[in-house]
Amino acid sequence: MITDTDFLSAVLPQEGTYCVTGIDNNGTVQNVFVNDIQSIQEQGQKLVAEKTNAFFALASYKEDEQGGYRRKQEYSQWLKSFWIDVDCGEGKDYPDQATGLEALEQFIDDTGLPTPYIINSGNGLHVYWLLEEYVGVDDWRPVARRLKAACRKFKFNVDFSVMSDTARVLRIPGTCNFKDLDNPKAVQINQRGEMTTLDAFATVLDSLDLPKEREPKKRVDMSQLRETAKALIGNKTSKFSKIA
Repeated sequence: MITDTDFLSAVLPQEGTYCVTGIDNNGTVQNVFVNDIQSIQEQGQKLVAEKTNAFFALASYKEDEQGGYRRKQEYSQWLKSFWIDVDCGEGKDYPDQATGLEALEQFIDDTGLPTPYIINSGNGLHVYWLLEEYVGVDDWRPVARRLKAACRKFKFNVDFSVMSDTARVLRIPGTCNFKDLDNPKAVQINQRGEMTTLDAFATVLDSLDLPKEREPKKRVDMSQLRETAKALIGNKTSKFSKIA
């Protein structure tokens, strides 16, 4: 039997700073950065006491330019897993967890991927493949995109937005899903999976003849554009005469 502490220790990199995220039902987000697994669980229980949904970031983080921490992809540093979020329930891709689990099992059969860890998120399923060693973002992201392509090819309907996002958060096992405040649901480990390596995981995906996933467009730094525009305007001589 795997404990919540064992899972968090296995799914997170051993290096870097961790992030705990609280999101209440009004959409208010609070990020707290911590240095160890115990602090993740303590922050999670604090959020539970406040009836707030508790999440943890899948990556560890490095300092930003000001010496602080921000949960943004450009500051994510190390990762130790690949993941899938399977939405279940009324109006979702799968009407219930049992149907979502059947689709997951079919996907594993179709792809030959190793047995994953499965977390009951309260309503849906959070699925993880844990790596034996943590890896950098540049090594991780191309493989994550291939996993996304595999889901598309085999028509496994999942939340595609989460799969290659290095700033993604998922629910902390041992907390509660408070989407329905009158009926909170436990977030708990349902299945222990197999550990794998980045190379072994990538090799399985490479054998599937997958279409190439397009890289997302880079976000434009509008503040930098504004500064550049100001500089250009300041150096430009107008062809129009000033009207007195």
